Amino acid sequence: MLKSRRKLRTIVAVLSLQLVPLGAAGSTALERMSDFFSNQSTYFAEFNQVILDEGLNQIEESTGLMWLSRPNQFRWEYLEPYEQTIVSDGAGVWVYDAELEQASVRNLSDVIDQTAAEIITGAGNIEDKYLVDDLGTQGSLAWVSISPIDQETSQFESMRLGFDEITLRTMEILDALGDTTRIQMFDVVLGSDFQDKVFQFELPEGVDLIDSRETSDESQ
Repeated sequence: MLKSRRKLRTIVAVLSLQLVPLGAAGSTALERMSDFFSNQSTYFAEFNQVILDEGLNQIEESTGLMWLSRPNQFRWEYLEPYEQTIVSDGAGVWVYDAELEQASVRNLSDVIDQTAAEIITGAGNIEDKYLVDDLGTQGSLAWVSISPIDQETSQFESMRLGFDEITLRTMEILDALGDTTRIQMFDVVLGSDFQDKVFQFELPEGVDLIDSRETSDESQ
């Protein structure tokens, strides 16, 4: 049960490749963030994710792959220690847990508001809902802090994005329970033309799908 709650917090807080040349050398953290959101419409990376408690003790670690395509399309493939897939085609979000043999889908609009995913996928103007601060350079990365203006409705308390001279390399998300999710990206590739199927979820044979989209539509 504890692992399932951590998975849920991760989801809420939370996927022919061409490398791009160095182009942000000497720029500020805010300028690097602006370049990431304005000019880097697709993004692929391997990632390592750890969850830390309030005392910064590691309580969980996982690895996987991520694809992003703005606006609102993403795919997260958790590979270790358990298999989980989260996919958005821009309209719906599918979540599949291989260990539990469960899959669900909800409208994107019902789950993305005031989440870290809303920021990363470029859904809307960040400054409409968030306070953005340049934290300067720490180590090899330039850091930006993003905090929700409305803390009561947000799914996280704060978020830090770390950029190298090319693109996003680290995300740190502090949730309402005091846990920090730290995601580090490796082997990043930008400017790819992803096949459509990357952002389409295929239900594995024998797995039931809990579809909440119809209920949500009827309630509007």
